[in-house]
Amino acid sequence: MEGVLKRSVEIASPVEMIYMSNKGLVTKRTLTIHKITNNSVTGFCHLRKQIRHFKKQNILSVMPITVKRQSKSSF
Repeated sequence: MEGVLKRSVEIASPVEMIYMSNKGLVTKRTLTIHKITNNSVTGFCHLRKQIRHFKKQNILSVMPITVKRQSKSSF
């Protein structure tokens, strides 16, 4: 997980994250990460449309978002 988070910051690419709140609510979020510390991740949450802080211990999974490129057709 740590590697995916760091790589996301390096290449400025969003990730898809499954996160469980302190109340036990599980959500799927798209996050553009700005900062990683020992205990938290800070970034722009596309679901809430604002900068949010997430506890690392509550992150259930993280995966990079792959962008499909359109192929150029030659005529």
